[in-house]
Amino acid sequence: MRRLTRYLVVSATGAVVQLALVWVLTAIERLPASMAAVLGVAAAVLHNFLWHRRWTWGDRPLRGRAAVDALVAYALSNGVISALGNLVAAVVLVDWGGWHPVAACGLAIAACGAINFWIADRRVWRRGNLPSASFDAYSTLRALSGSTRAARNAGTAAAVQATTRRTAVAVANVVGSRGDRP
Repeated sequence: MRRLTRYLVVSATGAVVQLALVWVLTAIERLPASMAAVLGVAAAVLHNFLWHRRWTWGDRPLRGRAAVDALVAYALSNGVISALGNLVAAVVLVDWGGWHPVAACGLAIAACGAINFWIADRRVWRRGNLPSASFDAYSTLRALSGSTRAARNAGTAAAVQATTRRTAVAVANVVGSRGDRP
């Protein structure tokens, strides 16, 4: 129950980050709701990952390569689910239904929350993650889709993951060389 409470606190603050950014981007910058929703999700995903790593799943520490793998896994699972949910909400509720973008994104956040918790707990910060553990695209795609066909397509996800991981490792090396810690 403690982990779920922490997850909800971090998610609530991430929702504030996301909804504030959506408001600024749509009301002040006049961006389309769909673009603002995706950018808001990106900001919230990074915010939430950093806080979940330190606080929600702090008892499952990740260092070095495992931390980079966890960020990639979090972005490819929770980030993609949230981005798709918010994109659908922006198109259906805002463009077609006339809703305010912040209200539509708020509903999408609530709708995606339960699945995002399950994936984060079971896939990103799973027990037994060692510093050398890597993100398993096959297992995650299979868990998300429930089908063997999607799991076979993990090769494409693995190629994207490898490129993303190399970039993240390079950034982590630069940050690590300065002594900064998230």
